[in-house]
Amino acid sequence: MENNNELEMMRAQVALLKEKLDKEQIVSEKLLRSIIKKTVRKLTRERMLSLVFTLIFIPFLIYVLVTEFSMSMVFAFVFGLYMIAAMAYTLYAERGLNNKTVGTDRLVDTGRRLIRLKRLQARWLRISIPISVILLTWMYLEVTPELPYSIPFYRGCGFGAVFGGVIAAIIYMKRRRELKECIRQIEDLTGEKLD
Repeated sequence: MENNNELEMMRAQVALLKEKLDKEQIVSEKLLRSIIKKTVRKLTRERMLSLVFTLIFIPFLIYVLVTEFSMSMVFAFVFGLYMIAAMAYTLYAERGLNNKTVGTDRLVDTGRRLIRLKRLQARWLRISIPISVILLTWMYLEVTPELPYSIPFYRGCGFGAVFGGVIAAIIYMKRRRELKECIRQIEDLTGEKLD
């Protein structure tokens, strides 16, 4: 009789423990979803700011490059196309990632979307760095050294390229770390390997 009592008590304790673990997993999933939503919200905000900046900046840039710096229309047009391509690729890479889908999709699907974003961002980096170097070199060649503004222009472009590159690298590494952490947490919680 005593063995049955002990057995029933142990079953009750196991059931209670299982219930607590289920509640803990639900809390962990909610916390993880809020972290992912925060990351996606930041990506969406950056994407929208970039879109507005690009739409305003491209016509102004073409005008300034052609009229003020006497650069060829071909260079200004190619530079503008590069900016449009960069924005289009960003929109493509972040497609399907918004707060609505993150809140309703399974965590595994969200994790796969985050992995896709991480891979596409790495691919863009491999494409954009050589193109940026080519465009920067082309821009340097467009400005003739005899013009009075050529030396300050070269200095400004050099400083801008170095400073912009450092800031872009910091942002890229931070975003990559955030995505990696979200993916790791999803893998830990779901027990599935997403790669």
